Amino acid sequence: MAKYVVCADEALIGNNLEKIENAAIVVAEDKIADVGTQDELIKKYPKAELLMLGKVCLMPGMIDSHTHTSMDARVPGHLDRMNDPAPELTVRAVNYVKDDLMSGITTARVLGDKEYVDVTVRNAIREGGLTGPRLVVAGIGMRSIHGHGFVGVPHTGVQEFRHTARENMLHRTEWLKVFITAGAPPVNGTHIPSFLSYEEIETVCGEAKRMGIRTSAHCIGGQGLRDAVKAGIDVIDHAYCATIEDLELIKEKERWICLTPSVFMSKERNLNNPPATQKNTDIVRKKVTAVMQKIVTSGVKYAIGSDALHASMALEAECAVKLGAAPKEAVMGITVHGAELCGVERITGSLTLGFSADMIAVKGNPVEDISALNEVSFIMKEGIIYKK
Repeated sequence: MAKYVVCADEALIGNNLEKIENAAIVVAEDKIADVGTQDELIKKYPKAELLMLGKVCLMPGMIDSHTHTSMDARVPGHLDRMNDPAPELTVRAVNYVKDDLMSGITTARVLGDKEYVDVTVRNAIREGGLTGPRLVVAGIGMRSIHGHGFVGVPHTGVQEFRHTARENMLHRTEWLKVFITAGAPPVNGTHIPSFLSYEEIETVCGEAKRMGIRTSAHCIGGQGLRDAVKAGIDVIDHAYCATIEDLELIKEKERWICLTPSVFMSKERNLNNPPATQKNTDIVRKKVTAVMQKIVTSGVKYAIGSDALHASMALEAECAVKLGAAPKEAVMGITVHGAELCGVERITGSLTLGFSADMIAVKGNPVEDISALNEVSFIMKEGIIYKK
């Protein structure tokens, strides 16, 4: 039985975000049961509760394709705080995921947390004990004993990577995550160290594929990127130093890039980094921005993540537009394409008949003006209203 008829002046419908006016979305239980115009659907479902949202645009809930539940880049010193005990990390995560949902993020891909905090939070949200987006998680992120990764756990050798991959899958993670390179381009020189061997990367990919789950790599470029793509990694996260040849390889193998633009484009965000990181970020900002511009115009499949700048997907989409993406493409990067990258494209990501009732209303059409994403006036996830 239809529960709601949600009405707005406009709505962005289906995988192409087609605009319809005088729009109505029918919600039955937790699914989208009908899509059409107000004149048609108000009469068709007279017993459903009528939600007249007025001069707003209905759109799919936003998707953050790269975050961490217990890290928050809004907080000074957030990187070092990842060394805090698991109970503290869990308390933070509870608050951060609620912030995400209340900003309009209804789905998020979590790429590793210490002590399986992300798994605990995911399970609690599914069971109704916590308020937050739908989460797909990676459990323990695997980094080298001598490499980068503030949320990762040190590993060395094929057997250690295999063991943690299987332990993650024991916890029913949807992803496996490896840290291959540093987080930023070298300030001096051009060589980008790769901290994992090809065999270590290939082992993780093999374990994932046998169980039908996906893999993601923190990787900015260099030999590590080429190894990752050839070994079977599904998503390259960041790709801040990817070359034209790298992008061609990624396209050829039909892999994804998860773009995380505000890490370098937001000067305000950078103020929360340690002084040395702030300085290095300022030095390489122009170089990284140029690479991200190439990514959005290259034809590579990409979606957009915040890398733990919680409740900030409007900012990330605005950054994508500044990089050269059309507003519609940027909106797809945080909805339709985000769902594809995250592996939930048959569940959410668009206002489509039979999909989860994950929708938000914004004051303006973001396909025409991306800044409209900053004013979210209505939030529904899985048929439950969180903001009206």
